[in-house]
Amino acid sequence: MAREGGAIGVHAYKADFIFIADDEHFPNSYAEPFFDAHTTTDRELLKGATHGEAHRACCRRYEYWILHAPLECKRYLIWDLRHKVFYGDRNKKLIDNESKCFIATATLGNDSADRLQSFYWLRDNVMNKKKIGRMFVRMYYNIGPPFAELVSKNRPLRALSYILLIGPMEKVIRKKRYRNI
Repeated sequence: MAREGGAIGVHAYKADFIFIADDEHFPNSYAEPFFDAHTTTDRELLKGATHGEAHRACCRRYEYWILHAPLECKRYLIWDLRHKVFYGDRNKKLIDNESKCFIATATLGNDSADRLQSFYWLRDNVMNKKKIGRMFVRMYYNIGPPFAELVSKNRPLRALSYILLIGPMEKVIRKKRYRNI
């Protein structure tokens, strides 16, 4: 699936099993260890871990629950842990901080994915095509995150960033981008 679908990683189980999960025989306190252990992978990936790190964190969480879960759950947790697998590149990250437009994201917000595409286009199709542009992008990745953190936490600074930097850049990028289509 990872190769055929083009995914950089797939966290899965080698085999499946089914058990009855009704309130009478399998209360929420029994389900918590499974959901907590399984979603550790997602939580770690969203924090910036590599796929390999996220997989190991998930296995450690299963080990924790094997020791602390209700007795009825332990054999199923052991089964899950034994069958937990990862296919793909263990060193890849779901969130690659080097691919973000930090200041634009801080100014526009994470919900502005469509608007951020213009900035990604500038980086990938203009800046990274020339040596001076690549040097600027590397420098930006070093100085951008601290400035972006300031902008994201300060509403007046976010507005100023939009007025002086992001808004005008967005207009220029759109003109250049759509002229090239």
